[in-house]
Amino acid sequence: VAIKRMKKKFSSWDKVCELREFKALRTLPSQPSIVSLLEAFLTPQTRELYFVFEYMEGNLYQLIKDRRGKMLKEKIVQSITFQILEGLYFIHSYGIFHRDMKPENILISTRKKISHECDDNFIIQETDKNNWTDDIKDIQDITDDVEYIVKIGDFGLAREIKSKSPYTDYVSTRWYRAPEVLLRSNSYSSPIDLWAVGTILAELFTLNPLFPGYSEIDQLFTISKVLGSPCVKSELAMQVGGIGGGEWKEGIKLAKTMGFSFPQVKEKIFFFLII
Repeated sequence: VAIKRMKKKFSSWDKVCELREFKALRTLPSQPSIVSLLEAFLTPQTRELYFVFEYMEGNLYQLIKDRRGKMLKEKIVQSITFQILEGLYFIHSYGIFHRDMKPENILISTRKKISHECDDNFIIQETDKNNWTDDIKDIQDITDDVEYIVKIGDFGLAREIKSKSPYTDYVSTRWYRAPEVLLRSNSYSSPIDLWAVGTILAELFTLNPLFPGYSEIDQLFTISKVLGSPCVKSELAMQVGGIGGGEWKEGIKLAKTMGFSFPQVKEKIFFFLII
């Protein structure tokens, strides 16, 4: 198992039940792409809260780092992305959005596949559930014929989709933060999780962050340099001129409120970003 100790101390179990992370974890039934909370307890002497989760070997950030430039096969990227989206769909269907989707919060374990030949010379793949790797740091030594088990974890910033805005200013790590959050929108919702998954998908292909901005303003510039600058109206003349990343009236309005102007740049083709 994996045990998480909360920094905050709680005077009673009723206070624990008010914790958003605990409420989210209790709301969600068991699902293969969501990390399972096995137990939660409050120590009577120190009033410290502990969560007991199922054990996972590491996270997606460690996997990407430990690849050391060795690209993942497309089928592996597809499998990992499918499991993330499956878990996210499940979370959203229960009226919750995560708000902190990033590689560190995508938990990973592996299990090797064993092949054996049948009498008719067909190869059948079976999974040895007991043959788990001991350490995610050894992942670069494992062939890409392993199966990656992916689960979404860390619901510390999770909120109910139907909850009323405004939300807190901080949400998600900057590189995976949706533009509307960077522009200080206080009425964002579940689509910000999908934005983050899109950036993670690109990172799985390239092993590098798609939008590595060094500040919030630079983050907006970095996004614009890849996707093109948004415009008030998606007109043919603008498309012919080669400038603009599509219509986004609300984004332009939010930017003006902040005193920010999007750079007038053309979008890049993703194919050229990954070669």
